[in-house]
Amino acid sequence: MMPHDIQNWLSIYLATAICCGFAITLTTLSLLADLIGERFWAGPWTAARGVLFLPRIWWRWQRRYFLSTPITLGIVSAFATSLSWS
Repeated sequence: MMPHDIQNWLSIYLATAICCGFAITLTTLSLLADLIGERFWAGPWTAARGVLFLPRIWWRWQRRYFLSTPITLGIVSAFATSLSWS
């Protein structure tokens, strides 16, 4: 590979990392807002609720993060097509 191609690939990886960083931040803030809005700490804490608390939160976070995948792919693909390849 030519140095220009390596630079393009590194640029694509950096763009992907930036988009994923935005997605992680927005997903986490959105989930926290929902948890605070529904007052997750209120209500009786049973053993089953305590054991399943973290897996449920993790599943909700994963679903929200997964929804950002098409947007990330679209942004990175558009950026990749704007680069000049030899």
